[in-house]
Amino acid sequence: MMKAGVPLTQSFEIVADSLDNPSMKELVLQIKADIEAGGTFASALRKHPRYFDDLFVRSLSLVSNQVRLRPCWSGLRLIKKRANY
Repeated sequence: MMKAGVPLTQSFEIVADSLDNPSMKELVLQIKADIEAGGTFASALRKHPRYFDDLFVRSLSLVSNQVRLRPCWSGLRLIKKRANY
């Protein structure tokens, strides 16, 4: 859904609407609410250790940080290239 341009919080609504299990639906909506309140995806998942263990949440945090840093690294490479380092 993200590649299709669907916002993350809207994706959670779509998933929640498709769930038959009330407990899972509530879990997805709680995660959505935490993100809308300003939390990160990882911090929202961390609140539910029964479903998302620490290794999973840390891995997700690492990947998220790399995605955000990628444009920074590209910019630094360009600056370095222009400065002829």
